[in-house]
Amino acid sequence: MTFYSNQGVQQSGLMSMVAFIFIGLSAGIIYTFSIGVRQRCRISICRLPSSRPFRIEALAGLISEREPRRIVLLHLDSLYCLPALEVLFAGLGGRIGLAISSERFGGLQGFRNQLKRTLRHSGLPMTLTLGFDIVALRIAAVFAPMLRWPIRQSLRIFRGGQRSPLRTLKEHAERVGANYAIIQDINGPASLDLFRAFQPDLVISFHFDQILREPLFRTVTCPILNVHPALLPAHRGPCPSFWALAAGDARVGVTVHRIVDDQIDAGEVLARRERTISPGLCMTELDELLFRDGVAALLTLLSEASHVVIDAAGSPPAYQSFPDSSTVRAARRRGVVLWRLRHATRLIAALFGCHRLGSGML
Repeated sequence: MTFYSNQGVQQSGLMSMVAFIFIGLSAGIIYTFSIGVRQRCRISICRLPSSRPFRIEALAGLISEREPRRIVLLHLDSLYCLPALEVLFAGLGGRIGLAISSERFGGLQGFRNQLKRTLRHSGLPMTLTLGFDIVALRIAAVFAPMLRWPIRQSLRIFRGGQRSPLRTLKEHAERVGANYAIIQDINGPASLDLFRAFQPDLVISFHFDQILREPLFRTVTCPILNVHPALLPAHRGPCPSFWALAAGDARVGVTVHRIVDDQIDAGEVLARRERTISPGLCMTELDELLFRDGVAALLTLLSEASHVVIDAAGSPPAYQSFPDSSTVRAARRRGVVLWRLRHATRLIAALFGCHRLGSGML
């Protein structure tokens, strides 16, 4: 699948900004409505043929099936994960048979309570950064399917071409015929019943915000892999990109590791991929790059025929939770930038199909 180049930013600037403003003005109404009407589970059976052999013996016996066709993907929708999600579905194709979207806040009231807690703990700048990531995508996803067709026609008429849009988890699931479910509690009875019915060969946790606990491990017998945007065992926790920038790390990276218990980001490491931090890169830009790298590392791991060296889990370093407001202020004084409107607008414009993103650096 071919998509993205960094050309045409100015050409699509007006259209993307109009869409962005329109989305912002409609935020309260649409988000409240969407929380109330979203279905808790949508099922559509996947029976797509295999198009690419996956040699899972590379995981040194961790996966008994040579070609796992029943993969469960756990994901929390994120604006900055959209490019990586595109590559993930392009690489795995119809093997993702069940896509689970996290909804652990349980509606608008739960989201408000979490927003208040984050505001008290991490301060306004970090709260806006984290909240915008989730809310902006949900709002944009309401309008994008309706506006893509006129945008595509306009680009074809006035620019002589069209662009493949980025898509949400639900849209990707629909395109490959996968089951799609919205889950509040991944360890709850409804979720466990879903896993029992689906009988997966492999579970992939990719930007998922719920902790997997013993009830799930008793139910799921296949391997569970997690993609974490840090060089584990460093920077365990939910904000590794912030902690890497705050610490002044010269090199960052992503880790694919096993999940075998409820310790967070502490299982055996199966793959790592490193990169240097470009000067001036903000936290959300780094998130996007690392999740792209994570997908590349995961796909290589699943298709690699040679023996994979597994790092023992050992005793992981201290868990780094969300930073408090004083830590955020100190990092910003040292030049750490949390997010940029230009970056977010490019991703929203790409969701609408009126902008192409480069496959490399932003």
